[in-house]
Amino acid sequence: TFKWEYYSDIGWEALNCIDNTKNLTKSGLFIINSAVNICRKHLFGNDMFWLRAEKCNRNSDKFDIPIISNIYINTFKVINSNSKNSTDEYTDGYNVGKSGNIPKNSKISVDKSFGTAVQAFNHFAMFGGNDCENTEEAVKRISAQLKHKDRCVVAEDYNLLIKNFEKNICKTKIINASNNITIFILIEEFTPEYFESIKNSLMTFLKEKMPLGIKINVLPPIFTEYHIQADIISDYNFSDFDIKESILNAIKEFINPVYGNFDGKGWSIGVLPNENQIISIVKNVKNVIALKDFHIKFYQNNEEINYHDISDNSVAVFSDKCSIKILHTTSDNNTNSR
Repeated sequence: TFKWEYYSDIGWEALNCIDNTKNLTKSGLFIINSAVNICRKHLFGNDMFWLRAEKCNRNSDKFDIPIISNIYINTFKVINSNSKNSTDEYTDGYNVGKSGNIPKNSKISVDKSFGTAVQAFNHFAMFGGNDCENTEEAVKRISAQLKHKDRCVVAEDYNLLIKNFEKNICKTKIINASNNITIFILIEEFTPEYFESIKNSLMTFLKEKMPLGIKINVLPPIFTEYHIQADIISDYNFSDFDIKESILNAIKEFINPVYGNFDGKGWSIGVLPNENQIISIVKNVKNVIALKDFHIKFYQNNEEINYHDISDNSVAVFSDKCSIKILHTTSDNNTNSR
């Protein structure tokens, strides 16, 4: 157990806080309720505001200094331009917030101080980074605490607690069947590894707030791929490439479960865009005159299914297999492909 303190105008004082990280053992919000007289202090060569944590020995009143075994900040592999041998190095600076969510084997800009290093790649995918909470988000979180009172009773309690637990959980769906609760969660930047890390900590978090005898299961939504094929009529004044890119980007943005839909607020789990809605979006793309042919194939787990057979626990995802053909009008109103 940690005892948290902050440096004030009279020295070190006990910090009134809520530690959802369970003493830095998991991801979570660390909420400072009050530190109005916090002051700058020059420590370790930096003039900053300081917090400190002392590890409390449960068998005595003494406090132990926390021991940190290792800190790895965006480690990456560097290839030397002379020997071509790979060595492990550390960055002097690193990305923070969402910008630090770097995919595996991504190329990283290297500080000039490395000299002969010409290439750098991230060892592992980095995920879970969040930008700093803004005032609006803080107000919503505090208001939610007044509603759920840190207990899971009804479905809305689960939704509010989950959103406060992890900002990267964008959509939730709660299914309550007798004493079994199934929770579907959509993560903004989904990877199987990231989902498993959130799932385990989320289940532990919720079990402490649920009534006894309730079983809980956390699952990802079923991802439904949209394979779209279309013949689009335009005219000769615009390039095929630009029109195709505009159409594909419009479709991709519209069906995005997090930021899509007509209002830009995404789609609830189990609510998917239909063909007529997507056609409407395509018709509004600049330089599109008409649609000659348009159809969608739906795939779940690499198997084609009918739209009406899509699971109620699905979200739509854009497929790179979409095919757009541009047809062009001529002066005699005929249509030709180019």
